[in-house]
Amino acid sequence: MTAEIIWDVTVFQGSRARCVIGKIYLIFKKLYLLFGGMDFIIDQYTLARGEPLLLKVYCMCGCELVTYQKDGPGPLLRCYLDRIRKGDCGGDRLACSNCNAVAGWLGTYLKEKRLAYFLEDGSCQIQECFPKSL
Repeated sequence: MTAEIIWDVTVFQGSRARCVIGKIYLIFKKLYLLFGGMDFIIDQYTLARGEPLLLKVYCMCGCELVTYQKDGPGPLLRCYLDRIRKGDCGGDRLACSNCNAVAGWLGTYLKEKRLAYFLEDGSCQIQECFPKSL
């Protein structure tokens, strides 16, 4: 089994960048092998924000909505569509299939021009899948 990591190669230039890439690759390969095969996305957003976490987002009724790769520290305010790793997200809202509660609304984060679900306050519970450090 090999770690399949999605790279945005346009971000990396120069020998210092190759060194950083090598270190990041080793960290993610270890995570991949320890926790079972979830691909990670590494691009300019990951490099700018820091260590990513894999989070499970649950509805308040306990039903799992999505598995999401969050880059960097801080609270989860929005779920970018390109970072949702597992889950059924279609349409203009992120809703529970069990109780039909709306957890977030689809919109464009203007600062980065990326599509994201903007989460409603208190509409979901978040659990980390991976530890913060190895």
